[in-house]
This record gives sequence, C-alpha cells and structure tokens, in this order.
Amino acid sequence: MKNTSKTRSGASIPCISKNEAAARSLLTREELSQMHLLPAGEPVAFTYLDDNTVTYYFNPENVTEAPPELWYGAKKETMTLESGSIIDRMSVKRAAAYGYYTKERLKTMNCEPIEEPVAYTVRADGSVVYFYDKKTSSRLPLMCVKCGKSIRFKKKLCRECYEEDLAERRIEGDAHRNAHYEMDRSRVLFFDLELTGFYDRDEILSISIVNGHGELVMNTLVKPDHTKKWKRTEKIHGITPEMTEDAPTLAELTPKIKEIFAECDNLIAYGVSIIRTIIFIVLFQISQVIYMGCLRGAGDTNYTAMASTISVTVIRTGASYLFGFVCNLGMVGIWMGLLADQIARFLFASIRFKQGKWTKIRI
Repeated sequence: MKNTSKTRSGASIPCISKNEAAARSLLTREELSQMHLLPAGEPVAFTYLDDNTVTYYFNPENVTEAPPELWYGAKKETMTLESGSIIDRMSVKRAAAYGYYTKERLKTMNCEPIEEPVAYTVRADGSVVYFYDKKTSSRLPLMCVKCGKSIRFKKKLCRECYEEDLAERRIEGDAHRNAHYEMDRSRVLFFDLELTGFYDRDEILSISIVNGHGELVMNTLVKPDHTKKWKRTEKIHGITPEMTEDAPTLAELTPKIKEIFAECDNLIAYGVSIIRTIIFIVLFQISQVIYMGCLRGAGDTNYTAMASTISVTVIRTGASYLFGFVCNLGMVGIWMGLLADQIARFLFASIRFKQGKWTKIRI
C-alpha cells in the first residue's frame, strides 16, 4: 500500500488512520452528505479500508452546501457498499452535475477511479451502474493520437510515430530545399584530405567523401609513394606510417575517385574555405589581443569590457546570421561572423589606443 497519493492537480496527500483523521477534524464524503454538504475542493488525505478500497478525507472548511433537492422532499434511495459506506441513487444528469461519472466515461477522460463509488443508478433492465468522483480519480497517461497504443512522447505522438513523422517531414523538407537550390543532395559531395605536411609537394594519406545526406561514399587510407615519415602532421591526424603500409596508392584509387566525382553536381572541399577565413581571423585576432591587453594593463578596463561585449553579442551574432543564412554561405558565413567580430575588436582597441586616453587613467 502507498503512503502517499497524488490528486488530479498533482498535489501529494498522505495516508492516515481514522484516529488521525478524527484528530484533525477531517470528514469523509459520507459524513459530509449526512450534514447536507458537498466537498468544494480536492481531498487532503486518504485511508485504506479492510477490503483495500480507498476512502478520502476532506477539509471541513472547504465545503459547500448540498442542493436542497438532495435533502428535502421524498425519501432518498440508498445502497450500502461492502465497506459499510452508504451511497445515494441519482440520475445520470444529476451525477454529471456533481462531477460523478461511470468508470467507462472516466476512461474516455483519461481518468481511472481509485475510490469506491459515491453514487449509483439503476438501468431499465435492472442492472446497477456506479458513479465515481472525478476529483479523486487518477489521471492516466495520454495515448498516441496516431496509433493509440503507446504513451505520448512529443507532438501528441508516441516515440515511434514521432520518429516516423519526423522522417517524413525531413524528406519533404529535403525535396523542397532541393527544388529551391535546384540540386539533389545525393549529387553534392564533400571531401576531406589528410596530408603528410602543409605544402603542395606533400602527399595524401587519407581520403574521405560524403554526400549531402551525410552518407559515407569513400573513406580510405592512402599509401604515399615517396614520403616515409611525417612526424609533425602525425600528431595532428594520428595516421602513422605503419597504418598505410597495406593501403592502396593514389594511382590505384584515381579511377574510382574520378568515377565518383563525375556523377556529382557540386564538389566541396570541406574545411578549405573555413581555413582560408581563419587565416584572416588570426591576423586581426593577434593585433586586437595586443591592443586590448595594453589597454587593460593601463587600467582602461571599462572600455575594453564594453567593446568586447558589443562585438560578441551584436556584431558577431548579426554578421553570422547575415553571412550564414541571408547570404546562404552556411558554415563559412558563420566563420565570417567571427572574422567581423575580430575586426571590430581590432578597430575599437586600435582607435582607443591611438587616442591616448588610457595615459590619463590613474591605477
């Protein structure tokens, strides 16, 4: 048995004994009914009866007077449950007005009754139908609107249906994007090379090619024809001479590479454009770091902090969005935003340095 239970609002209520309930002046639904009262709020505690059914306790200060028709007029028909609780007979319409529903009706509301019946009615065929209070029912997890078998994950769908829907949307988005740019992603190739050094005379050690869908087209090591060692670049890419001993040479791979490249519409050297942008970034970055360091050392910290904040939050963000999305430069455009940031810092710092205001600051 649980020591706590959650109401429909999500609040936790404790399990207490009848003596504790009496000491706190809490009342059951049956006791409130005898005083012509109805609970106006959610229960504040509960207890288990001998038959393991649940009875809820309500705060007597949070109740409302029952309608006069419930305690005036003709004598009410009642039923005694196995737990000893007495419940009234009422019509379906009246039960709905009090928030009482059948178990089947509660199921359609994603609720499950955990309290014993609070009222009943008798059908024309003589069968008894019990009503349960929606306020004390536990809320069931919502099911997927597509399959109706699993619990919802996102967008009112279960995880499996959500992933299927996401895949369909991606296909539709790719088709729309391909139509806009007049290209097929499978015919756009990105390639990356690892070399024995940094100059044109150095040889290729590995070739990696992927298409616009991210599918791997080629990924192979290449055995150099002349170079036997490349200790400087080995620390960068981790390719050792031993790893290329059994690899094919570039001459052996050339026919296959030509065949792959011949079938593509766009060939992009991954990283080359970015590295070219980084070359300019480093030039301005070195200069602005020196100028900014001099100004900070001279005590002009407020200006350097303000300049850096404006450059990072406004200029870098705006330039990255402009070049990356508006100008459709993609990843290169994002790095150009970083270049704009470094240029702005360089201008801010160099102009301030040449003005000489930092020489008048006392530290």
